[in-house]
Amino acid sequence: MPILFDPRKEAFAQALARRLSPRAAAMEAGYAKGTTKAKRRAAHKVIAGRVAEITVAAAWGGDADLAQVFSELMRLAKTAGDKDSAASAASLTTAKNLLAEAGRLRTQLPPGVGAAAPVEPVPARILPPVLTTEQWIEAFAPKR
Repeated sequence: MPILFDPRKEAFAQALARRLSPRAAAMEAGYAKGTTKAKRRAAHKVIAGRVAEITVAAAWGGDADLAQVFSELMRLAKTAGDKDSAASAASLTTAKNLLAEAGRLRTQLPPGVGAAAPVEPVPARILPPVLTTEQWIEAFAPKR
């Protein structure tokens, strides 16, 4: 979950993650002093999720980019062991070593990080097929 859009909610979640009471966290985040909504605000799904994420990241102490390193190791291992590449002993050994390193790193990831398949990047611009003049007129000309 990314940083919350509302700065007060993010400050509230940060204060809750530091184990402040909901009322003290609300006052620190800039909410009204006599607010009675602090407990309900702390129980909100978005706030609770962000607090859990901050707590896991603080307890783990690792780098968030480790999941990207894991995904890249898996991609390289699949490429090295692919049938299309020369399946030599060296490429198979490389694939085995990359998978072993990815497995070692996987044990260091917090729960839920790196579990999903890596997302392929979306091309910045997908060009439509090139149409001849006749095809374009057939597809887009007004119908009579």
